[in-house]
Amino acid sequence: MKKILHIPVQLLFAGILLAGNVSASVKIDGLPIAQQVFNTKAELNAAVYEELLFRFFTAAGVPPNEKDTAAFLEKINAVLPSGMKKTSQVELRAAAKQRSNQISTAARKFFSARIPELEMVEAGEIEKLYQSERKRFTKPGNLQCAAMVFNDRTSAEKARAELLQGGNFDRIRQKYQAMPPKGTGNEFLPLLRQTHPRLYPAMVSDILQGEKHFFVVQIRQFTPAAVIPLADVSACLKEEIIAKRTAELLAHLLKAELPKHKIEIPETVKSKVEL
Repeated sequence: MKKILHIPVQLLFAGILLAGNVSASVKIDGLPIAQQVFNTKAELNAAVYEELLFRFFTAAGVPPNEKDTAAFLEKINAVLPSGMKKTSQVELRAAAKQRSNQISTAARKFFSARIPELEMVEAGEIEKLYQSERKRFTKPGNLQCAAMVFNDRTSAEKARAELLQGGNFDRIRQKYQAMPPKGTGNEFLPLLRQTHPRLYPAMVSDILQGEKHFFVVQIRQFTPAAVIPLADVSACLKEEIIAKRTAELLAHLLKAELPKHKIEIPETVKSKVEL
């Protein structure tokens, strides 16, 4: 899932590898947590953090659940601009089943109800984020070309003259028995950009000369690079800013809650785990 769709609890706290799989009856306030088999220290920590938060939000009246999470992820997916890849329905359904996403959705609901300022994002803040990540919102251009390869310059010049008059590329190449390039023709793009300051649809190049051959290149398809306008991504960026704020609040909440609970970890792994 894309980073703006959720705040994985695993990302709030880092961990290190444990020595192999660890099976442990980990408990919080005497009650076992749902997950009991762990491969890493980070996985063990995340399971404890998720369980603690799950219980906290449930007690607070905003129980994490799949239905609310699916609706929230659908809402966030909808604000992604057309120039950015959206998440498929299959991926959304799978993400809604993940406990970390359910906790993130509950956190958003919990904090938004208690801190209205959480969702108040000024236009200047959105624009600042947009400018700092402008490259992310730039759609790459699409440029494709076709080429004719000649043994002599005279044939290349005649073929080029016919192309400039609107002649059919493939028929002209056949007429002069010009060889097609070994590739798609796009291998000439770097040279075209060097010799032709402006590229445009249907453009015919000058005669390009190699070590043994002469080339004539025509642009077949040309779509210039474009930046997705701020107006189209502002809703998406607003959600990212709110998600970051929520993650910070969630981290503070977790640190405040940890000392309030008795967390039991078997001695076999206790020395390897830091909470």
